Amino acid sequence: MNKEELAYTAGIIDGEGCIRLAKRGNTNGLVSYYIGVEVGMTNKDIIYWLKDKYGGSITIRNSHGNRKTRYDWSLRTKMAVDFLKMIYPYLRVKKYNADIALRFQSRRRHRGNCNNIKGRRIMTSEELANDEFDLNEMRKLNFRGITP
Repeated sequence: MNKEELAYTAGIIDGEGCIRLAKRGNTNGLVSYYIGVEVGMTNKDIIYWLKDKYGGSITIRNSHGNRKTRYDWSLRTKMAVDFLKMIYPYLRVKKYNADIALRFQSRRRHRGNCNNIKGRRIMTSEELANDEFDLNEMRKLNFRGITP
């Protein structure tokens, strides 16, 4: 990717994108976290351009009533982190979101997955607290609506 494409992509993320952390649990009470980068819009050309350039997946949400069809592009975990590192210098609005996501991921390299599955260790209470802090910070940044 050249600088112009990376800057253009960062502008799309700043304006139409979402950088997020999410938490998943399962029936055994185990929890895991992941990073996601998403863009949703009605312009399918941009969405397919993002997929061609950076990989990921596309979900098509069919229109209802007078609404247009919406196209969602997303990256998860390692692909999302690699993508954020590429566009990071060009981000303006979502730079702090990227900071949180990259800080979150930097802790992951040192401890593996959080699930207590054969061959993997359980997270410490401090690690869980750090992940919950990052998750809540990201939720505050991504909150929609009127602030009371």
